[in-house]
Amino acid sequence: MLRIIRYVWILSMLLFLAVLLMTHSFSPALTNILDLISIPKEHFFYSFLIGMLLVNIFVLVLGGLGLNISKNLLFIPKRDFWTSSINTKKIFLEKFKLWLKGLALVFNLFFVVFVAAIAKINIEQAPQLSYIFFMLVLGFVFLAWLVYYFIWFTNIKDTQKELGLI
Repeated sequence: MLRIIRYVWILSMLLFLAVLLMTHSFSPALTNILDLISIPKEHFFYSFLIGMLLVNIFVLVLGGLGLNISKNLLFIPKRDFWTSSINTKKIFLEKFKLWLKGLALVFNLFFVVFVAAIAKINIEQAPQLSYIFFMLVLGFVFLAWLVYYFIWFTNIKDTQKELGLI
């Protein structure tokens, strides 16, 4: 499962780069951002690229930290169980990395839709879709993914069976 999420996460970054490059290459010299401000298209390109990179690097760093932080700072359900042994810590770390990559996937898709909405404003040939619908759907997916975190780490029966505890 981790491999599938990792590949889809990488594909979402490549999709973002493709949409960003398309928007950059076809936009006028001043890019209009949601009818609020106009900035040079180079600033638009680099600011969104840096924003996406920072989010994804943050996810990688947070996943790498894993259980190296204090037990009291971990915000997970059933914290005592997940930090009780080396085996449960390893399983937690695998699940946590998977969950974080899924979260980064949602953020990358949000970036794709946001840049596509900006392209709709600036480029006549861009698809004239209602991007607000996609943003709302991604907002619900984001909230569902946050709720799934608590459901996933509260259900410890599968991990207990895997470790032979029950």
